[in-house]
Amino acid sequence: MGAAADYLTDVGMERVAEYEHRLAERLLAGIADIPGVRVLGPDEAVDRIGNRRLAVEGVHPHDVGQVLTWPGSPCARDTTAPSPSTVTGVRSSTRASSAVVPQTTSTPSSTPLTDVRPYFGVEG
Repeated sequence: MGAAADYLTDVGMERVAEYEHRLAERLLAGIADIPGVRVLGPDEAVDRIGNRRLAVEGVHPHDVGQVLTWPGSPCARDTTAPSPSTVTGVRSSTRASSAVVPQTTSTPSSTPLTDVRPYFGVEG
Protein backbone atom coordinates (compact mmCIF):
# COMPACT_ATOMS: atom_id res chain seq x y z
CA MET A 1 0.00 0.00 0.00
CA GLY A 2 2.82 2.38 0.77
CA ALA A 3 4.23 2.09 -2.75
CA ALA A 4 0.80 2.76 -4.27
CA ALA A 5 0.33 5.83 -2.07
CA ASP A 6 3.79 7.08 -3.04
CA TYR A 7 3.02 6.56 -6.72
CA LEU A 8 -0.25 8.48 -6.51
CA THR A 9 1.43 11.26 -4.56
CA ASP A 10 4.15 11.50 -7.21
CA VAL A 11 1.59 11.61 -10.03
CA GLY A 12 -0.55 14.14 -8.17
CA MET A 13 -4.16 13.61 -7.16
CA GLU A 14 -5.41 16.46 -9.36
CA ARG A 15 -3.88 14.72 -12.39
CA VAL A 16 -5.43 11.42 -11.28
CA ALA A 17 -8.86 13.07 -10.99
CA GLU A 18 -8.53 14.68 -14.44
CA TYR A 19 -7.46 11.36 -15.97
CA GLU A 20 -10.36 9.49 -14.35
CA HIS A 21 -12.81 12.12 -15.61
CA ARG A 22 -11.50 11.79 -19.18
CA LEU A 23 -11.80 7.99 -18.92
CA ALA A 24 -15.40 8.31 -17.73
CA GLU A 25 -16.25 10.65 -20.61
CA ARG A 26 -14.67 8.32 -23.18
CA LEU A 27 -16.33 5.25 -21.71
CA LEU A 28 -19.79 6.81 -21.67
CA ALA A 29 -19.42 8.24 -25.19
CA GLY A 30 -18.25 4.89 -26.54
CA ILE A 31 -20.91 2.81 -24.84
CA ALA A 32 -23.73 5.09 -25.96
CA ASP A 33 -23.40 3.85 -29.54
CA ILE A 34 -23.15 0.10 -28.84
CA PRO A 35 -26.41 -1.79 -29.44
CA GLY A 36 -27.43 -4.04 -26.55
CA VAL A 37 -25.09 -2.45 -23.99
CA ARG A 38 -26.70 -0.49 -21.19
CA VAL A 39 -24.93 1.69 -18.62
CA LEU A 40 -26.45 1.31 -15.17
CA GLY A 41 -26.42 4.46 -13.11
CA PRO A 42 -25.65 8.05 -14.08
CA ASP A 43 -24.99 8.58 -17.76
CA GLU A 44 -22.93 11.73 -17.27
CA ALA A 45 -19.26 11.97 -16.34
CA VAL A 46 -19.83 14.66 -13.72
CA ASP A 47 -18.03 13.78 -10.48
CA ARG A 48 -17.51 10.22 -11.68
CA ILE A 49 -14.50 7.98 -12.17
CA GLY A 50 -13.79 5.51 -14.96
CA ASN A 51 -15.83 2.68 -13.45
CA ARG A 52 -19.22 1.76 -14.83
CA ARG A 53 -21.78 -0.96 -14.25
CA LEU A 54 -22.89 -2.49 -17.53
CA ALA A 55 -25.55 -4.88 -18.70
CA VAL A 56 -25.02 -6.56 -22.06
CA GLU A 57 -28.22 -7.95 -23.52
CA GLY A 58 -28.08 -11.69 -24.08
CA VAL A 59 -24.70 -12.26 -22.37
CA HIS A 60 -24.20 -13.28 -18.75
CA PRO A 61 -22.26 -10.67 -16.73
CA HIS A 62 -19.54 -13.19 -15.85
CA ASP A 63 -18.94 -13.84 -19.55
CA VAL A 64 -18.81 -10.11 -20.30
CA GLY A 65 -16.29 -9.67 -17.51
CA GLN A 66 -14.22 -12.59 -18.74
CA VAL A 67 -13.90 -11.05 -22.20
CA LEU A 68 -13.09 -7.61 -20.78
CA THR A 69 -10.24 -9.05 -18.71
CA TRP A 70 -8.49 -11.12 -21.35
CA PRO A 71 -4.70 -10.69 -21.20
CA GLY A 72 -3.67 -7.20 -22.20
CA SER A 73 -7.04 -5.61 -21.47
CA PRO A 74 -6.91 -2.48 -19.32
CA CYS A 75 -10.10 -3.47 -17.47
CA ALA A 76 -10.92 -5.22 -14.24
CA ARG A 77 -14.35 -6.62 -13.52
CA ASP A 78 -16.75 -8.05 -11.02
CA THR A 79 -20.28 -9.29 -11.46
CA THR A 80 -22.23 -8.30 -8.39
CA ALA A 81 -25.24 -6.04 -8.61
CA PRO A 82 -24.75 -2.66 -6.92
CA SER A 83 -28.43 -2.03 -6.28
CA PRO A 84 -31.68 -3.95 -6.07
CA SER A 85 -33.11 -5.08 -9.39
CA THR A 86 -36.16 -2.95 -8.64
CA VAL A 87 -33.99 0.11 -9.29
CA THR A 88 -32.11 -1.02 -12.40
CA GLY A 89 -34.32 -3.81 -13.72
CA VAL A 90 -31.17 -5.97 -13.91
CA ARG A 91 -30.41 -8.89 -11.57
CA SER A 92 -26.62 -8.73 -12.04
CA SER A 93 -24.15 -6.66 -13.98
CA THR A 94 -20.53 -6.29 -14.98
CA ARG A 95 -18.37 -3.53 -13.58
CA ALA A 96 -15.76 -2.35 -16.04
CA SER A 97 -12.99 -0.59 -14.14
CA SER A 98 -9.98 1.35 -15.22
CA ALA A 99 -7.25 2.96 -13.21
CA VAL A 100 -4.14 5.07 -13.32
CA VAL A 101 -1.27 2.68 -13.95
CA PRO A 102 2.43 3.19 -14.60
CA GLN A 103 3.22 3.68 -18.28
CA THR A 104 4.66 0.62 -20.00
CA THR A 105 6.65 0.28 -23.16
CA SER A 106 3.95 -1.76 -24.86
CA THR A 107 0.42 -0.72 -25.70
CA PRO A 108 -2.14 -3.05 -24.12
CA SER A 109 -4.58 -4.71 -26.45
CA SER A 110 -8.21 -4.66 -25.48
CA THR A 111 -11.41 -6.31 -26.54
CA PRO A 112 -14.01 -3.62 -27.06
CA LEU A 113 -17.55 -4.07 -25.82
CA THR A 114 -18.62 -4.14 -29.47
CA ASP A 115 -17.06 -7.61 -29.73
CA VAL A 116 -18.78 -9.18 -26.71
CA ARG A 117 -22.19 -9.98 -28.19
CA PRO A 118 -20.88 -11.32 -31.52
CA TYR A 119 -18.30 -13.45 -29.67
CA PHE A 120 -21.10 -15.19 -27.80
CA GLY A 121 -23.31 -15.45 -30.90
CA VAL A 122 -25.83 -12.81 -29.80
CA GLU A 123 -27.23 -10.90 -32.73
CA GLY A 124 -28.81 -7.50 -32.90
